[in-house]
Amino acid sequence: MIKTFELSDSRQVIPVWFLGDIHYGHESCNVEKLQEYISWAKKEKAYTLIMGDLIENSMPTWMPETMWSQKKIPHEQIDDIVKLLEPIKDKILCIFQGNHEKRTFKLTGFDVTREIAEKLKCYYQRLGGFIRIKIKNQTYNICIHHGYGASQNPRFHIQKALQAWRGMDILAIGHLHQLYLEKLSYYTPEGRESVIAIRTGGFLDYPEYALERFMPVAELGAPIVHLHSNQHKIHTEPYGLND
Repeated sequence: MIKTFELSDSRQVIPVWFLGDIHYGHESCNVEKLQEYISWAKKEKAYTLIMGDLIENSMPTWMPETMWSQKKIPHEQIDDIVKLLEPIKDKILCIFQGNHEKRTFKLTGFDVTREIAEKLKCYYQRLGGFIRIKIKNQTYNICIHHGYGASQNPRFHIQKALQAWRGMDILAIGHLHQLYLEKLSYYTPEGRESVIAIRTGGFLDYPEYALERFMPVAELGAPIVHLHSNQHKIHTEPYGLND
């Protein structure tokens, strides 16, 4: 089943951004950069798709050393991230679960992301999949997944996803903390089709575990797409407010 969002918006160009991998509570979370984006989204009335890993949620069963990089306990992380997102909650279309929130779900069955979604009164879709955005006579199919695994190649999960999923205008995957965009085109019996594939960045500066594992240093931020309402057209700002 595909969740459809019909936007009552008279603008010809609608901004939508992909917010994820904040890791709020970690000492390396760049809250100032996050607040810059939230202020922009409020001012521009941008719609938000939340990709997961809103909070750090470290615990002894996963990379226990990262527990000591948390400035606040998970309960406080939940409360604070809700307060940060309150100004834009009316424009949050949906929230997806990340692997950091999933840690608690695996151990206890308590769904941290659902708790955040309920506090913000937003639609919650735990696992990735399709959503559909309708603006006037235009329909945009978006496939979203938080992502998984340790691969640092931004194309790895894009290629895997495109083997399983078709019929989308945008494919958005988080987890990697990299800002990356690629437009892929292919021919079908109906004619030429294309998909914009995005890795959705994040707000975690270079943490100690990344340094130890020689992970690439990612640019902070979130990608923004602009959906046109009078024609089927998408233009992108892959590096968000850094462009």
